[in-house]
Amino acid sequence: MSKMQHWRTNPEEELARIVKRDELTTFWNNNIDIVIGPGETLVWIRDGKIDDSITQQRLNNVAGGFLKWLGKKMSSGKDVQMLIVDNKPFQIEIGVQGNTGDGVEQTGMATAVLRLNSEEANLILGQLREKVVLVKKGILRKRMEIDHYETVLTRSDIEQMIAPEARAKVFGPIIHEYSGRDIGSKKIVDEVSNRALIELRKTLGTWGMGLENIYVNWDANAYQAWMSGRAPRDWETDAEREQRKKDLDFKRLESDQEMDELARMMEMKEQINQQKMARKKAAAESELELEKAKGQTEVEKAKHSLETYEKAQEKESDKMIRMMRAMKGLDEEEK
Repeated sequence: MSKMQHWRTNPEEELARIVKRDELTTFWNNNIDIVIGPGETLVWIRDGKIDDSITQQRLNNVAGGFLKWLGKKMSSGKDVQMLIVDNKPFQIEIGVQGNTGDGVEQTGMATAVLRLNSEEANLILGQLREKVVLVKKGILRKRMEIDHYETVLTRSDIEQMIAPEARAKVFGPIIHEYSGRDIGSKKIVDEVSNRALIELRKTLGTWGMGLENIYVNWDANAYQAWMSGRAPRDWETDAEREQRKKDLDFKRLESDQEMDELARMMEMKEQINQQKMARKKAAAESELELEKAKGQTEVEKAKHSLETYEKAQEKESDKMIRMMRAMKGLDEEEK
């Protein structure tokens, strides 16, 4: 088996990776040659907080090597995970669209230079946590449940994240402040780029990313070139559609979970009712048997009383007969 030369399989695309505790013991093995490269940072997160960070230079000075360092870290804290971040600047391209104040559509392509900030590891983790992977569950495969969260943040992910934000909140409103004639001016072009730089920095800062520079090419063919090259699909529309799909999926998930919960409650209620009915039936049968037993006892008592009465009557009758005979004999003697 050929050895991997890095923690990522596609260095051109992958910018950050999260490795969870249950993967740590198998992730670092003989298939890994280079652990941390130049411009990269390994961030150790324990119980939701940044506990330590290590770079290639520091790694080379770790006594006992990386595996010893890793073993020591894993022994401290139950909830531990590792985030590896490429801190080097990277470039993305996003389409720009908007209408000027006089109704002229403007299109172009913005080239932005960004950098992930490993010191804001929790914010980067937040982006990965939002990348939910849903799967169909249940007998009919209709119920959507969260299967896992993505563990890799890519350049394309960031392009799709920024594109709708840049168009709706930055370029659209800014372009609308100018006329179609103004956009052709270099002064205005530079002004739009600078304002976009300031506005996008605010958003990217909350994502754990820095924006170093941005330039907009307003050439008529730039947007089409971006559409056919970097974005063969409409990233903005896809991102919005995907967000709507996620919202619907979550609503369905919540609805399905509620229905499942209701079904479980109804099943439990039915079980309780069945148990109550079984107890009542058993009590009724027991009472019936008791009544039968009591009835039989009464019958036996009555029968016994009757037999005793009949015997008493017979005895009394015999006595009367004897007395009558005796009296009759006495009468005959008197005659």
